[in-house]
Amino acid sequence: MNTNKIYKTIIFFLLVLIIVSCSGLKPLKLDPDSREFYNYAQHLFTKHEGHIFRNLNTKEAREKFIGNFWKIRDPGSGINEFKVEIERRIEYIKKYFREGHMPGWKTDRGMIYLVLGPPFDQTTGTVLTNSRMLSYIHWFYGLYTGSDLFIRFIGSDSDGIFRLDVMHTSLDLLSKLEDMKYQVLSKESDIFEKTKMRFNAVYDGSAANLNIFVNPDGVIFERKEDKVTVKFRIKLVVYPEKGDFFRQEKTLLLELREEEVTGKGSRIAIPIPLQLDKGKYKVDVLVTDLFGDRTKRKFITIKPRSAGSL
Repeated sequence: MNTNKIYKTIIFFLLVLIIVSCSGLKPLKLDPDSREFYNYAQHLFTKHEGHIFRNLNTKEAREKFIGNFWKIRDPGSGINEFKVEIERRIEYIKKYFREGHMPGWKTDRGMIYLVLGPPFDQTTGTVLTNSRMLSYIHWFYGLYTGSDLFIRFIGSDSDGIFRLDVMHTSLDLLSKLEDMKYQVLSKESDIFEKTKMRFNAVYDGSAANLNIFVNPDGVIFERKEDKVTVKFRIKLVVYPEKGDFFRQEKTLLLELREEEVTGKGSRIAIPIPLQLDKGKYKVDVLVTDLFGDRTKRKFITIKPRSAGSL
């Protein structure tokens, strides 16, 4: 297998993964308005937005998210031109990209058109593949994306669906799709970060633990029925008043009951084993929410009166 074919094979699997993920990571129970929004907007979500939306439990929370989604993509010209353009693309996708029994937003052409918009140029034709003559559509985006981006779709003679022809598509398609998601974000895009992850850290000398208490309001969860799963990476750098510093790192996947993270004053307790002798220590604590891809840092001072005591 030559190098070009290896690259194309790798890209094929990457594109299959992103297209599958765009089609929905898990079934969602949504009201009709939220479902209509999600069917299209999931292809425009950043990774962080996807985590947030898929874990919103109420219609009211989703309505607030939808309002914020459009707000951070508003160029600020009086009319949200991005929203108007996306709505125009959606109507076009509904009208022209329905294939077989598949709605336009699920097709390869529909997903790519929604993110990149109309191609600069389009050609059609037929190609001989495995002793069969199949139709193809070739899109060129060179002037729009700043590179010679070309995409080919091959039609099926059995179901009438045009599928991405990876072997005749630019290797940088995946990166272009991701780039376009972020290029439209405005300076107000930190609106999704306003609920910052917060935590406290308290040393329990009797148990030789550094107990970390995380406020669940700023954490991204994966939900399954009445259970929620969170994933943290904890990094500690411990600086004794005398002697050399040392590090600890731990990754934890915690399964909790829904009420443990939704009740008033609830917090997620994470005990980290930490044996310290009598003295004074400065500890650099970094807590990373791995589902939400955000990190919070604190410096704390610990003064255990003796080894094994607070």
